[in-house]
Amino acid sequence: MFSLPPDDVHSRPPGVHRAGRSRLNISCARSGSFVRVPTGAGDETGRLGCRSVRCLGVGAREAPRLRLPLELVVVDDDVGGPYPASPSSHVAEALGPRAGVGGSRVVIAFCEPRGWKGRAGFGEATRAELARHAPAADLVVLFGHPRLVAEIPGSAPVLLGWHRQRPMQEAAARRLAGLVA
Repeated sequence: MFSLPPDDVHSRPPGVHRAGRSRLNISCARSGSFVRVPTGAGDETGRLGCRSVRCLGVGAREAPRLRLPLELVVVDDDVGGPYPASPSSHVAEALGPRAGVGGSRVVIAFCEPRGWKGRAGFGEATRAELARHAPAADLVVLFGHPRLVAEIPGSAPVLLGWHRQRPMQEAAARRLAGLVA
């Protein structure tokens, strides 16, 4: 699993987002041993984004090499409630012409905790969609909690984005672009 933490909290000045850094360290300790993998330069737009990637061996231990165009399959567990979810289109928009049909298949799964769901984890319809698409995927991008990795069928490596907001989706798109062979 590759994790995209919200910004690089370990390189911030002391005292800035101390609580966030502590929660990240606790989460990393629970999830296993993480290895730092650089992703390149920061975001030129000045938006907060992800500046580092953390890898954890779940399924495949190596980051996959992807082929263009990236075939994106979106599975969204967050739609249908009383409050609209933010768009799930930012990854495709950020990839631009690198997204299409015929290259590596990337399943993008969204599942944030929402009170109206009345449950934790993926719903029945989402699990069915994941069962249909994830086993044949070259990579799965999960915008949700790391515990949800256990609910994703197949053995494809997982890029973990934590939440669905635009900066995280754009960071995932940059990471996907960096995985192209």
